[in-house]
Amino acid sequence: MIRGVVFDFDGTLVVSNQIKRNAFLELAGGFPNGRALMDVILCEAENRDRYWIFDAFARRLQDGVDAFRLAERYTGICEERIAAAPEVAGARACLEHLLGTGKKLFLNSATPAGPLAVLARLRRLDDLFEGIYGAPAKKLENLAAIRAHYGYAPEELLVVGDGESDRLSAEVAGSHFVAIENDQNDFIEKPTSSIPDMTRLPEIVAYMCSRR
Repeated sequence: MIRGVVFDFDGTLVVSNQIKRNAFLELAGGFPNGRALMDVILCEAENRDRYWIFDAFARRLQDGVDAFRLAERYTGICEERIAAAPEVAGARACLEHLLGTGKKLFLNSATPAGPLAVLARLRRLDDLFEGIYGAPAKKLENLAAIRAHYGYAPEELLVVGDGESDRLSAEVAGSHFVAIENDQNDFIEKPTSSIPDMTRLPEIVAYMCSRR
């Protein structure tokens, strides 16, 4: 029986993965060879947050760069653009349906928790979630915190996301996983269940619950 559904944010609920990458490159472009350097750092920055990324950028550029100020500018750019970005097809309808069937919904993202909560509010999604979890905790740590607080068994949680960190956190935790397919997927292992958008997820959840 699925009691809780844990969602990634970027690329899962909102078409925003490229927005974030473009914002990093845009800000780095104000420095000599900045875009090329940022491109390298982004390849190395798996599951790292914006503060780590801009700190690495500043240290390697060695040009008196204020990493914190760049990270704050990045946050402002992303908030504005993600607030206006399209949703992944069927996202809001899916969330509202699952909530109506008694499921508790959670956000679990590599985005820092504070900015993530702001983005959820700007998208008018915050009221749909029982809890919003982000960095600095890792996704697996956040899953453990959800289980501990709500008393869920591993198999009572379903994780929905578009990245390897989502798949791996679900696997290690012993929970179910459904992948959202997009051109930013970085799966090392092919997920056993994947869908192109959110429109069929309520049907999948209903099927999982019928097999108890």
